[in-house]
Amino acid sequence: MIMIPEGGNQSGRARARAIRARMTATGESYTRAARHHDAEHRGGSITIPSAEPRCPQCASGALILGDGQPRCDRCGARWDSGSSAADEYAGTILHLNWYEAGHGRSDAPAEDCSTCYETAVVWDTFDSERLGVCFSCGQTFNSHCPRCNRPDLILDDADAGPCSECVDEFMQRSST
Repeated sequence: MIMIPEGGNQSGRARARAIRARMTATGESYTRAARHHDAEHRGGSITIPSAEPRCPQCASGALILGDGQPRCDRCGARWDSGSSAADEYAGTILHLNWYEAGHGRSDAPAEDCSTCYETAVVWDTFDSERLGVCFSCGQTFNSHCPRCNRPDLILDDADAGPCSECVDEFMQRSST
C-alpha cells in the first residue's frame, strides 16, 4: 500500500484540472494540452513556429488561413477548401503534383492534417525553417510522428517521440 501525505497530491489534481480546462477551451488532446500547460508553467514561454504562405495566384500576398476557406490578403483570391488551396500552392509555388507523387518521382503535394484531418498540409521553407502548414485550420507543424508519420509540432526535446494521438491510443489499449 502506498501512503500519500495529506495534501501531497493536490498539485497533481490541480494540474489535471488545468489541463482538462485547456482541452475544453482549445480542443487539444490531453497530451498536447499537458505539453502546453507544462511549458507555460516551467517559467519559459512556448515559441510555436509560424508560416505565412504566399498566394499562388498573385505571388505577393499572404494567405489568410484558419477558417477552412483560405483567401489572399492582397488580390482577394478565395478557395472553397483548404485542400484546394494546398493543391494550388503545391503545384504553383513548389511544382508538386499528385501524378508525379503517385509515380514516386516527387513528394506528395499535401498531407492529412492531424488537427482538422483535411488533406491540406503543405511542407515548405519559411524563414529558413522547414515547416508544414495546414491550409484549412492554419496549424503549423515542424516534424512527423515516428510511429504514424502524421505531421506533429515538437516544441522542445521533451516533446520528441510519438504524437499525442499515438500516446492516447497506447494509453487506451494499456488500460483495457
